[in-house]
Amino acid sequence: MATSSELADFYNDSMFNGTTQEQFNFTVQPPDLTSGRAWWAVILIVFPLLTMFGNTLVVLSVYKERSLQSVTNYFIVSLAVADIMVGTLVMPFAVYNEIKMGIWELGVAACDIYTAMDVTASTSSIFNLAAISVDRYTSSSSLSRSDQYAKHNNKCRGRGPPPPSGIR
Repeated sequence: MATSSELADFYNDSMFNGTTQEQFNFTVQPPDLTSGRAWWAVILIVFPLLTMFGNTLVVLSVYKERSLQSVTNYFIVSLAVADIMVGTLVMPFAVYNEIKMGIWELGVAACDIYTAMDVTASTSSIFNLAAISVDRYTSSSSLSRSDQYAKHNNKCRGRGPPPPSGIR
């Protein structure tokens, strides 16, 4: 049976192909923010701000305007809220990670939270897009069903086309 030092030697020889550990030691230099990366930082910070601003306008417009309060637009509001989550909880950390050239200095807990929020918020956006697609399909698949569906929970729309003659 091989001893642990023999196994370690075998592992090191096979893994690093005979190279020494000193050849793999290197130091990571902090990014130089006086160069062109500073401009990228400024440009990248704009994206989360625009994401939050635009989606907040969508939510407020549906909230304030009574004629926009329909089932379809509630799906759009749900997508906007999910995108606000992406803009506030995911994109700033992604910009930080990009500026720091992949060097994460915020700790393991912040990394785990960032990863969880990235997966959660992005998946929420994807599910909302799928729900909007199903909603659009059901509203356009059949004229009779779309008329009933379009009138659902919205009193601002008309009563639809008049019934055929003889039916009241």
